[in-house]
Amino acid sequence: MRLIKKILWLGSFAVLASYGMEMEKKMELADAPAAGFQRVLLNQSFELATAIPLAPHIKDRARFQQKAVETALELDQPSLALKYAEQIPNWRQGVALADYANYSIAHGVTNQLETLLNQARFSADTAEQEWRRDTVLLKLSKAWKALGNTNKLQQVNRVLNASEQGSAELNNAQVCAPDEFDDYAAKLNAQLAVGGLELQQTALASYTTLYKQFYADTARREWIEQAILGGWNKLPYLSRIDLLTTMTETAQQAGDLETAQHLTDEAQAIVDGSVWPAEYHVQVLAKMADLRCLCAQPELAAEALQQAVEVFSEQKGEIIDVFRTESLLSVAEAYARMGDFSKARNIYALAVEEAVVNSNSRPRAEDLCLIGLSMARLDVEPDAALRDRMAEIKAGLGNPW
Repeated sequence: MRLIKKILWLGSFAVLASYGMEMEKKMELADAPAAGFQRVLLNQSFELATAIPLAPHIKDRARFQQKAVETALELDQPSLALKYAEQIPNWRQGVALADYANYSIAHGVTNQLETLLNQARFSADTAEQEWRRDTVLLKLSKAWKALGNTNKLQQVNRVLNASEQGSAELNNAQVCAPDEFDDYAAKLNAQLAVGGLELQQTALASYTTLYKQFYADTARREWIEQAILGGWNKLPYLSRIDLLTTMTETAQQAGDLETAQHLTDEAQAIVDGSVWPAEYHVQVLAKMADLRCLCAQPELAAEALQQAVEVFSEQKGEIIDVFRTESLLSVAEAYARMGDFSKARNIYALAVEEAVVNSNSRPRAEDLCLIGLSMARLDVEPDAALRDRMAEIKAGLGNPW
């Protein structure tokens, strides 16, 4: 039902767009139809983030408010996202506004964005650290390029430091034509050879884009795969698994289950051949469950999730309490993607109880915020007992934070 509503909602944009540029100037983004419980969870999560005191926790408050903006956009609730973004107190407001602008552009609504983008630029310029400023500017670079504003784009790129300029160029690159493949691949190889970790990650992510574009070209596809596997030596194992996940999704979408399973086996080899701290072990097992589902291997997916639950149960004492929720959410979300909402709710309920292990209200608020956003995003409606328990904990928040 939600998918049908979304298709109808997106279709309304296509109808409006057909009226031409004059209509586009008057268009405004509208929230897509959403289940009532999803909007309740979104609002409760934002309220939890906003309850965190500005002093001395402004960084935490803004970070979780930004997560609410991201989830609202993911659920096609742009007006809600903008409402949240306007309440973020630091440089992360610039990130949220730029995300909203890029979302608007992607949905064909380009009017009235300049004011928001200028406000985002102000947030970037007031950031205390260069990496925070550049986080905003990278998103602004994408927006100004999409809007065709060369002057603003050049202003942004002049401020970005050298390595981030490279990231901006890769992020903003047009999908290359077949006769441009060799030149673009050479550029990516150069970035891998001389770039720092972040730029290397961006270059490898760009390779996965080429992998998707040229998937039907067997020779190039296999060459790209080898370029990725041969160029990721400096990347953490989790980042390598993320790259393999993106490639597996591409193979699955192309109906090539043989290649998808081959890539998943590569990821499995990384998991099996590494020693993981307990919290990361739980998460990578959940990732493997997702990959096995993509490969039409539901039995192996269920086994991976059962193993993840056992690892958490047996090694919970080794996981610092503030990290337990993140580990459990990866399992709950994987169960939800499998369609097993009953088990997903059970894991969410377990995460809620782990959220109150810490006696301070700030980590409790943060964990409940993440849980609510996760359930909204995965379309998991809490039952009455879980809903009441979350409300009880939320109502009891207070000093000490």
